[in-house]
Amino acid sequence: MNPAGGPRIGYVLKMFPRLSETFILNEILELERQGVSLHIFSLKRPVDAVSHPQVKSVRSPVTYLPEELHQEPVRILQAQIGLWLKHRHGYWYTLRHLMRGSRPGTVRSSLLRFCQACCLIREMGDIRHLHAHYANIPAKVALIAHRITGVAYSITTHAKDVFQRNQLASPKLHERMRRARFVVANSRFSAACLRAAVKEELEVHPIYNGIDLNAFPRRNTEPVEPLILSVGRLVEKKGFADLIEACRLLKDKGVNFRCEIVGTGRLAGAVKEQIRNCGVQQHIRMVGPLPQQELRALLERAMIFALACI
Repeated sequence: MNPAGGPRIGYVLKMFPRLSETFILNEILELERQGVSLHIFSLKRPVDAVSHPQVKSVRSPVTYLPEELHQEPVRILQAQIGLWLKHRHGYWYTLRHLMRGSRPGTVRSSLLRFCQACCLIREMGDIRHLHAHYANIPAKVALIAHRITGVAYSITTHAKDVFQRNQLASPKLHERMRRARFVVANSRFSAACLRAAVKEELEVHPIYNGIDLNAFPRRNTEPVEPLILSVGRLVEKKGFADLIEACRLLKDKGVNFRCEIVGTGRLAGAVKEQIRNCGVQQHIRMVGPLPQQELRALLERAMIFALACI
């Protein structure tokens, strides 16, 4: 990363702010605290009904790029014309490369990423470095911008963008890594996997997602109510189906307990149905999404925190 006082850095994110991505929010706030100048480019507008209060502390400007090809046609056209005039060779080379590499059914998506990258380039001003969170779509947009203009970029990888659906074997992922100025992994294990997969010299820096211990201090008293707390997006990999089954076993054994699940997601309906089918409606409460300050109050009361990820 450029030091404080250097050129502004463009942050390429899929969606900002996002309730479940506190690690990105905390990173932005820490970089701002250190004096790093940022400009956030979000590929999507936020959809969460709840947001963390820390979002209001973000000073960096946020630019929302067009989410669909038919959105903001004048903005998209101006970007195309501007780049064709200023970066003609890079523009045509990148567009041809993108179309030739697109599989049937993905052409529209590839064109959208190309148009988003063009808008980003036209609007990034004095930015000389882009940093993409996630090695999938945000990194693809950063790579397109790099191909057109030569602007440097880096990537922070996480988990689903490299481990799900065998992404580590993807030649497209390898190219994004190789062309990046550097790559950040969230663990030494992930860093080793990336180096082994790319099979070329790759500058990878393990940086763990930290917790502000001042915001989550040790509690002074032990909880007295038998409350089990679990937090996460309601998607399969978070393991809530297993947690509900475990609660059914506790109920069948006559154990006195309550369980509260904090979060939202596409499996909310399935989770509710499983709770009914298991007959644990009197024991499990779905709380919905919460900002951190309300979640901290629940953590204070909980006797057990259940991390059921699979």
